[in-house]
Amino acid sequence: FPTLLTTYHREPAVVPDALRQGEPEAPHFFVTPALDLNIGHVMKLVGTHNPHQSYQMQQLLRPGDAVIDAGGNLGGYTLPFASRVGLDGVVVAFEPFRHTFQALTANVAL
Repeated sequence: FPTLLTTYHREPAVVPDALRQGEPEAPHFFVTPALDLNIGHVMKLVGTHNPHQSYQMQQLLRPGDAVIDAGGNLGGYTLPFASRVGLDGVVVAFEPFRHTFQALTANVAL
């Protein structure tokens, strides 16, 4: 399946103050299906398919927390969750579809 590497992506400029603690995060890199007109396309534009929901969920997380991302898709929530919980935390992401799982795994590796 053809894929794209979206580079130098940054979170949208409107970030709640609760998430502006510490240093700015490094940009996320994403592998997305080239012909995806749904979630992959929106991730190329804004980094997740629902930025407001992503920020609201991230506000619940603290360093060292454990998170389960059921239906991890391409990692639009998985990667920000991992950044938020840090090295002392853990994020477990499940994706049942093989090609989407491969893209999720590639995004985690990036």
